[in-house]
Amino acid sequence: IRLLYYFKINGHKILVFLTLVIPKDVEELVENIGEVSENIWFQTIRFKEVYSLKHLLHSIIIGVRRFLRGENISKKLYMEILLPLVGTRQIHEALQTLKPQKNEPALTLFIGLDVAADEILQIAEKILKNIGFIKLEILETVNDDCRLCKLVDEKMLRATLGKSLHEKIEKNVMMLSALTYMKM
Repeated sequence: IRLLYYFKINGHKILVFLTLVIPKDVEELVENIGEVSENIWFQTIRFKEVYSLKHLLHSIIIGVRRFLRGENISKKLYMEILLPLVGTRQIHEALQTLKPQKNEPALTLFIGLDVAADEILQIAEKILKNIGFIKLEILETVNDDCRLCKLVDEKMLRATLGKSLHEKIEKNVMMLSALTYMKM
């Protein structure tokens, strides 16, 4: 199962194509990270560090927006999206936390800037075909032991509006993602 999302950010059309996989060879997967075509980037991340799909998309939007405004920490867009996802300003820390592990679910992301959906899908299929992995079905999964989830405490939950515990945790996780760029 693959998902394609579309956003407008600062006048640019952003496409995000993602697939959930179990990598057989993590090193081969990691070797393909980076710009794979003009304005199309590939990234892979450890699935258990993503609280929810909403958390992932929120972090991508924050990273892309900051990158396009020139307020980025990393010089590479595919790296910038990792920082809010983990809630850090340290690239090395984000890489360590999000590095995929062998036989553990990972998300593959293709991010396109002002490209056609067909173009990003063709490139994604070509690259994914050459990498050994097992495809999984993406469900709206909640990973309660992701890094940011562990930072949410009772005081934060009490101060957050929401119909369910999941909604309150998700709002706090996304707030912590957004705070990545604020100097404390």
